[in-house]
Amino acid sequence: MQKNSVVIEWVDINTILQKDYCEHCGNERTLTFVSYRKHTGLLFARRIESVEGWVCSKCNHKYFWVCQAHCLLAGWWGVISLLIGNPWALVGNILMYIRVLFRLKFSKLPEV
Repeated sequence: MQKNSVVIEWVDINTILQKDYCEHCGNERTLTFVSYRKHTGLLFARRIESVEGWVCSKCNHKYFWVCQAHCLLAGWWGVISLLIGNPWALVGNILMYIRVLFRLKFSKLPEV
């Protein structure tokens, strides 16, 4: 019988952040990488788009709410989407949003 081993890596929070230009608005700010899903439920299929990149806190808020609104309005229109796809996208987006807020709040990089 084989035992499963779990490896936990501790990452300095400042290695996840960078000071550069936002990919979406072009402002120089503290950036973090995000990946949000826009789930569209079709009758017998589903379509998943993602918004990802190095963004500032303003663009993070904007894209979180855009993707969540899309999932809430267009994500439920299929059987697979109703049961699995859309709830997975909604929860994943919320977890990413919380993770990014935590990173930006406790970062040591000054906001411009």
